[in-house]
This record gives sequence, C-alpha cells and structure tokens, in this order.
Amino acid sequence: MNRFAISINLALVTAPLVFISDDADACSCSLPRPIMLSPARSTKAPVNSHVRVNLPKYLKGTLVFRKYQGAEVPFQRIDSSDQHMPHVEIVPKGRLDPDTRYEVALVNAEQHPSTYVFGTFLTGSDIDSVAPKDPKITRTVVNAHRASAMTSCAVGTPWAQIFLNKSEDPEHTDVPVLYAVWAATGKNKIDLNGPPVAFVEENGGKLKLGRTSYCDPDDFPLPLNGSVSLAIAAVDQAGNRSAPQRTTIVISTSPEVNQ
Repeated sequence: MNRFAISINLALVTAPLVFISDDADACSCSLPRPIMLSPARSTKAPVNSHVRVNLPKYLKGTLVFRKYQGAEVPFQRIDSSDQHMPHVEIVPKGRLDPDTRYEVALVNAEQHPSTYVFGTFLTGSDIDSVAPKDPKITRTVVNAHRASAMTSCAVGTPWAQIFLNKSEDPEHTDVPVLYAVWAATGKNKIDLNGPPVAFVEENGGKLKLGRTSYCDPDDFPLPLNGSVSLAIAAVDQAGNRSAPQRTTIVISTSPEVNQ
C-alpha cells in the first residue's frame, strides 16, 4: 500500500462545490483539504513537539499519528470548537524519538486506498521549553458584511484583521510560530484553560479571522453584530505559549477600525 496515497474519494475532494445561482458567474470552489500546520517540515522538530492540523468535518475516518513505516504513537486529541474547519491538537503521551520521521494520516477502511497521509516531519534531538516572545496587538480592522461584495462568491459575513508585532520562538527563530485565538461574545468570559477556537498563521503582520468568500476555508465564528473579546497567544512547536494578548472588536453594519 502506498502510505502517501489519498484514501478519500478523489472525486469528492477535487470536485468543485457549485453554489446555485441565476448568474452565469456562479461561485465554484474546491472542498478544503486537511492540513498539518505544525511542526515545520523544513527543519528538525523538538522531541516534545505537538502536532496541529486543520481537519474538515466532512472527512470520515480515524486520525492517526505514527512513525513513518512504524508503530502508532499514543496521543491526546484536543479539538477546537470551530464547526466547519476544526483545529486539532495532537499531544503525544511521551517524548518522540530523536532523528525519526513521523506522519499524520486519516484512515478509513471503507475507502480505497484506506490511508491518506497529509503531514510528515522529522525530529531532531532537542527539547524546546522556552515560550515564544509576547506578540503586541497594534490595531484591529473589522470588515463587516462586505467581504467580496461584488462577486458571486460573496458570503456577506464579517471578518477581521488583527495587526500585531509578530512573535518568534527564541529556540527556533527560523520556524514561524502559530497564534492560538480564543473568543467570547458579549459579556461571556474567555476560558484560557479550554482549547482555542483556532490556530492561525501570521501573514504580512496580521491575522485574519473569518471567511472572506465561499472559497475561504477559514470560517472563524464571528457574530453578525456585537462585540467579540479575543485572547491571542503565540504558540511554538512544543506547545509553549506566550502570555495572551487581549483585544475587543465591535461588529456593526459598516467597516470599523478598533484602536
């Protein structure tokens, strides 16, 4: 069996989602695929690494973490609350072996081939125990109800940009950190002891929260109106995290800059 074969129905994965419209330019999008966000593939990971993946809910099967051509690794699975593109953190129950290749796969015996490997990385020998530097939020911008407004892919729901002075991992400065984002609406309180809603990658000095079009898999849950409290922490490959930085965004019927 080819371990890197795609086991899910390729016709399902690659076929576009067509949203019915009277317009000849109806929106057509591919279904989102599972993605391994961390550890990085370009460098050796610490032996105390956690694995973070985006795992679309339409996919069926068992999430497996194992050595390449070897045994499965026991782990704790921590799921986010995102209903459409859940972020899953895989926490191994022990240290990983040094200088060993690991892989993340989705296994479904009802599909052929049955194994879809969508992430792989190589460990080094070090242990990362130092938290990333604290990021600093500089400003936020809410794009309310106007995302892709002139296209057939418009969803008409809000999305936000969080501008920040990005963080880095002092022990692995060549590997970008992820940002764990917790959220609470209205007067609800953020539970930092629970899993974050999402792990977000920084792009151009900012984080994007929310869907800009039907083709955007980032469906971070933002309300149509009201306030959202956010806590954002930088997280490295080993799960060390910075102090959470807090901000509140207000969503209304027009674009708004929150200082």
